[in-house]
Amino acid sequence: MKIQFHLVLAMAMAAAPMVLAQPDPASVYAWFKGDSGLEVAADYYSVSRWTNHGTQVISGISQTARDLGRITGSPQKAWLKLTNNSLAGAVAFNGSDGLWSARTDFGVISTNRTLIFCVRVRDHSNQGFLFDASSYVSGLTRAQVKSGFWHVGASGATNSNYGPVPGTQTAPAITNEWQVHSFVVVTNVTGPRFRHFIDGSLASDVLLDTNGALGGLMIGANVAQQFGIRAHVAEVLVFNRALESVERGGIENYLTQKWFGAVPDLDAPPPPLMDKVPVFESGKGGYACYRIPAMVTTLRGTVIAVADGRISGCGDIPNPLDLVARRSYDNGLTWTPLQVIADYGTNPNDTDIYPAYGITNPIPRVAAGDAALLLDRTNGRVWVLYDNGGVSNGRKIKLEMRYSDDDGTNWSPALDIEALNPGLRPSGGEFLTGPGNGIQIAEGPHAGRLIFPVYGYGNPSSSLILFSDDRGQTWQLGGVAGAGGGEIQVAETTGGPLLASMRDNNFPTTGVRTFSRSTDGGLTWSAPYTSTPEQPALPDPACQASILRLTTTNDSNANRIIFANAADGATRIKMTLRISYDDGQTWPVSSLAHAGGSAYSALTKLATGEVGLLYEADGYKRIDFVRRSVSQISEGNDSLPSYVVWAGEIFTPAQLSDAEISSPHADPDGDGFDNQSEFVAGTNPLNAQSRLELLLQYDGADERRLIFHSKSNRSYTIQQREELELGTWERVADFPAQSTNSISEMFLGTTNHSGFFRIVTPQIAP
Repeated sequence: MKIQFHLVLAMAMAAAPMVLAQPDPASVYAWFKGDSGLEVAADYYSVSRWTNHGTQVISGISQTARDLGRITGSPQKAWLKLTNNSLAGAVAFNGSDGLWSARTDFGVISTNRTLIFCVRVRDHSNQGFLFDASSYVSGLTRAQVKSGFWHVGASGATNSNYGPVPGTQTAPAITNEWQVHSFVVVTNVTGPRFRHFIDGSLASDVLLDTNGALGGLMIGANVAQQFGIRAHVAEVLVFNRALESVERGGIENYLTQKWFGAVPDLDAPPPPLMDKVPVFESGKGGYACYRIPAMVTTLRGTVIAVADGRISGCGDIPNPLDLVARRSYDNGLTWTPLQVIADYGTNPNDTDIYPAYGITNPIPRVAAGDAALLLDRTNGRVWVLYDNGGVSNGRKIKLEMRYSDDDGTNWSPALDIEALNPGLRPSGGEFLTGPGNGIQIAEGPHAGRLIFPVYGYGNPSSSLILFSDDRGQTWQLGGVAGAGGGEIQVAETTGGPLLASMRDNNFPTTGVRTFSRSTDGGLTWSAPYTSTPEQPALPDPACQASILRLTTTNDSNANRIIFANAADGATRIKMTLRISYDDGQTWPVSSLAHAGGSAYSALTKLATGEVGLLYEADGYKRIDFVRRSVSQISEGNDSLPSYVVWAGEIFTPAQLSDAEISSPHADPDGDGFDNQSEFVAGTNPLNAQSRLELLLQYDGADERRLIFHSKSNRSYTIQQREELELGTWERVADFPAQSTNSISEMFLGTTNHSGFFRIVTPQIAP
């Protein structure tokens, strides 16, 4: 743990306040600081206003009029600490947010202008605006990231058709690093220029067609409040002149010294409980309805959500369907724009063959849907299995796969797995995906096996699996898990056996969930059952449901399987999460996630160790995402290990997925103390300046006291001995755990006795 020893009678100095050469506020048109004037709502996170510190006198426009007081979406405060441990913040824009001031309030800069940003881009794969004018009327000045590169541009008075125009490419966009970007527009008779500097170096000098203007200011999105960026913005300065290199360099240096090295504030207020995030909303994105969720978390912590984008309504194949996706890099809080994986529903000229039906001449292909997602943990590849639907005298369906090696940013061409694996398809009836998730077996003789749930739809129906033992090169058909079953999901249990959860299509018992087990990797299965001597049947309205192996005693403090379904025997309502600690024999924990209309669902283990649930809500109006900890599901009766919970609060999903950063024995800030020690001490593992220090303070000529910053829920002991290297440390004072962070102290009185003191956490035994 970070503990420093201080000789009594020697004054220990705390970090000095940061003194930086700041620009004169009277020379700044508008100035927004993350450490001053960033106003938030009562939840401590939702940004409500960013006040202007620039005091330049502008005729007819007051200083406060230039505040950013208008909100698009829900920009959030990212709580930070600077390198000197002073508190600060940044605005977190998450792809659908904006913070802006109207042209009539902010004014118009139509001559030379400079905008300087301290920003950390979090995603550059899609189009996202760092800033733009907030009105088309006077002209635009803008910068954005698109497909991995920065773009800049300007225009005169224009209209909404100009909203998404990329501009001129300047430099590659770097993610997850603080940078200072300076944007300088120079208007002159030889042609206007737009100069882009990154950390003081010229990235591009662009010749413009027009001087353009900055009419109002929009940060985080474009003039039409669209194409939002995913980034943290810590400070912004706007000038109504083109800064020369010396002045610009001074401001860039000020921002660099101030913000580079900023880390999350571990003492920030707890974020509000995330309720529901609508990931797919019917009627938006060009689709009348979204159905059939699938979800997976990649090795890098990215969450991929997939659904059917249904074009003319909520009906199944042969109605036209596209397979669409969105991704989240922050455990489901925000999501990237909609991505089309397979456009079979919207492509009017699409055709395919369906040999299982005797159709060897192309017919119209109209649908791609009913997906399941699977992560191969050996190489990070994400597989998606889905139904390919054609129409000719009714629907014709075959199974198809694609894969992604870059967390879902790009997908491979379609793989006709029925053609590539002759004999895979069982005879008779339709052969469909059991939507939601596939799995990879982690333990036992079949470790490494990839499994996708499938089912045969007929009379009777049957629940089955596909499996691959060669990383998806070839696929085989497993045994029947349940004759009479339909849509199926599978979870691994202790040691490698499988537990199947099946929808009732033709089972003899209705209104309940049916299960089956396999001990040979899915080749054979037990007789289906609905209850055990210890567990009554679980209510289920003949609907798809999800099951997930969350933890084992190999990687956590308990075996936990999560089950999610519409927990009603007749109606698709009451989306409920359950926990089993005995491989699905009993389900002692039940937690209602959504009381209203609920249907299909998908589960994933987030990088934090929490449960992610994606489910159809309220009559297929939305597919919502919720995030729940084990503690929340169990109402505080169970939780993941304390270190896991702490790490989930400190590290990003990508960092959590990298053991060299987030494991207990890692030392990401290189200060000589591993994460386990930082966890015990309550210090920041990403900031080498964050320490647990015992300091000596003088209150007068003879009055002295020892002080330290104590963290909530941690106990401490101060010890003393005569020699630094010799003798036994003796207990001097104990400090029990407090419910909040505080400053703790121990008075030494007027004695001149010399010696050495140290602080220990947790409090040593009596």
